[in-house]
Amino acid sequence: MTCCCIGSKYHPETASDDLLVSVTVPPGYKPGQTIQVNSPDASHTVNAIIPKECDYEGSIFMVKFTKQGQATKVISPKEELKICVQAPMGARIGSMMYAPVPGDSSRVLPIRIPSRKVRKFYVGYTMEQTILRS
Repeated sequence: MTCCCIGSKYHPETASDDLLVSVTVPPGYKPGQTIQVNSPDASHTVNAIIPKECDYEGSIFMVKFTKQGQATKVISPKEELKICVQAPMGARIGSMMYAPVPGDSSRVLPIRIPSRKVRKFYVGYTMEQTILRS
């Protein structure tokens, strides 16, 4: 069985051509309002509109940037994203692992190992499915 991400070296921050910045809705802000977001290297500031799903302070959404620092998209908590995950050596079928969420070092994604025959695989997820590290 071949891997869907063969030849790629997995690292959560470089798993895609884009960089993600996690944005927490500050106190007093509501969906539809605009807030300023810094690019990953802090070279650019862009205006982002808070998605309608982020209807309470502390909600989290993502802003996607190109590697050159240009904002390309606001990602709502319900929008599906995809990462390439590498199963650890010796991981058992059906066991749980926690993959770091690209762009948000405080969150992880719980993942079940699908098969021993697949070392790397893509996982679709939403920010709502991630959990805070303890």
